[in-house]
Amino acid sequence: MSDDTPTAKARTPRWPIPVAIAALVLGVAIGSASSGAPAAPQPAPTVTVTAEAEPAPAQTVEVEVPGAISPECALALDRAEEIFIVSHEVMGIMGRVMSEVMPDAVMSAYLQDVAGMDQATLALEEVTRDINAATARVESIDYLTPATACRG
Repeated sequence: MSDDTPTAKARTPRWPIPVAIAALVLGVAIGSASSGAPAAPQPAPTVTVTAEAEPAPAQTVEVEVPGAISPECALALDRAEEIFIVSHEVMGIMGRVMSEVMPDAVMSAYLQDVAGMDQATLALEEVTRDINAATARVESIDYLTPATACRG
C-alpha cells in the first residue's frame, strides 16, 4: 500500500529574519531618538529692554524673564517631540506584531503549517516596511543642530 498524501517539502522558515530585522530597526529608532548625554541646566535668557524718559537719556536695563526660551531651544524641543511621536507609532507597530502576527507565526511553526508561516512572513515583511519608513522619518528630523545651538 503506497502513501499518496502530499508532503510539504522541507525548507528553512523565512519568518525569523524579518523579526530580527524589525528588532534591529526598533533598537536603532529608539537609540537615535535619545541624545545619550544629559542636558546641563541652562540659565534663563536675559532680555534687554530700553526705557526712554523725557528728561533723562535712554537707559539699558537687563531683565531676566522667567520661562522665556530661545528660538533654538524651542526648535530642539519641537524636533524632540516629533521623534517621540514617531517612536510612539513604532511602539504601536510592535504591539500589533506581538499581539496579532507573532501568535499566528508561532502556532503555524508549531503545527508545521507552511501556508500559515508564509502568511506570517508576509505580515512581518509589511511591518518591516512600516518600521523602515518610521526610521527614515526619524533620521530626517534634524534634532542635533538646534539642540547644540540651544546648549550654546
